[in-house]
Amino acid sequence: MASDEPYRVHEAENLRTNTFNGAAQAIALNLVNPFLGIDLVRLGATNFELSLVIALPPLAVTLSTLLGAQWVARVKSPHRTAAMLFAIARLFPLGLLLINLMPPSPWQPVLMVILIGAMNVPIAVANLTWQAIISALFRPSTRTHAVTLRTVATSGLGIITLLGAALIVGQARHVGAYAWIFGAAFMAGMIEVWWFLRLKGDPPVQTAPPNFFGAARRVWAYRDFRRYTLASIPFYFGWQMAQPLFIRYQVSDAHATNAWIAVFAATNALCAALMSPLWGKFGHRVGARYALPLATSLLSMVPAIYALNLGLHGIFISNIVGGMFGAGVNMFLLLRLMEVAPASDRIFAIGMANTLIGTASVVGPLLSVVLVRYIPIPEVFWIPTGLRFAGAIAFFATVRLGVKGTTLAPDSASTGT
Repeated sequence: MASDEPYRVHEAENLRTNTFNGAAQAIALNLVNPFLGIDLVRLGATNFELSLVIALPPLAVTLSTLLGAQWVARVKSPHRTAAMLFAIARLFPLGLLLINLMPPSPWQPVLMVILIGAMNVPIAVANLTWQAIISALFRPSTRTHAVTLRTVATSGLGIITLLGAALIVGQARHVGAYAWIFGAAFMAGMIEVWWFLRLKGDPPVQTAPPNFFGAARRVWAYRDFRRYTLASIPFYFGWQMAQPLFIRYQVSDAHATNAWIAVFAATNALCAALMSPLWGKFGHRVGARYALPLATSLLSMVPAIYALNLGLHGIFISNIVGGMFGAGVNMFLLLRLMEVAPASDRIFAIGMANTLIGTASVVGPLLSVVLVRYIPIPEVFWIPTGLRFAGAIAFFATVRLGVKGTTLAPDSASTGT
């Protein structure tokens, strides 16, 4: 019996708790994330500042994840430590609230960008700990079901939250409306933490590695983990590269209002909610390693639709496509990472993967800002389209290069692919 098997006696209850935790998280995030871009543009943010909003979170992940993994591996209760970090992160919307209530100033977008970057330090460490805990609390055969239930709940609550927040912001037509929704996000975040604490079991996520470089070499020796991480880099590069371009195109080129932004996000969430059960069944049948290349290749179409420069209607179509296939991408990226991360170094492996992927996620948005100085935004969208598709091909190549037998057997050497 595996060392973490005793924690799975509460599996049915944890399925329910994990779903409610995800629902509360969806409310907290959907009261903030969809409106950050248009709020920043309203406050006078430049293209560079918009790119920083996308680049700083993965930069925070890159700088804090591995150090955080070393620290979390040594704490007595990873569960409570993650809850504390989530609670700290959910305090930050109060800072966004105060920035919106400040007298108009060129410093407002700068302060907001800094706050968003700082917020992602505790989130980065909390998320990698959550991934390690969940992979220990649920059997491999149950993880797809757990992720599917959580995704459906987050998508459904996200739709209701988005439409309600859009109504508040659209009707109020003043900065106080943003303060209201950011304040509500803080309260939802506290409920999220409460549900997280109700998860039964506090499995040790790993034994603390004796030294950083030794642990890194040991983890990198696992063939499937190495291939998954390397294949993720081009896909994440293209995924994050397009994000600041989406914001600028929606607000400045297509002239989307708060109501339109909410419609786009709600459409995305609705399509994700409808498709998540189907993706879950498909993944249960063929496995995450086979489902991931298909989902990522289909998601490559989103920036291609933007490249056609169809205005608001094109954005609407892209959110249908993004919701349908993004649900599969988010599901199988997580499930595949859980599969390939060796149990003996689970949290360090997840941190290592997130750090390497985060580096690509930092460079991509900053590169997009440079490109739009010389190339029209619609034409730039073809570049992240190609990068996403290249990542999908790389994921497919990891399947073709796979060997029969255990997926977690290390190579005889620690480098090379």
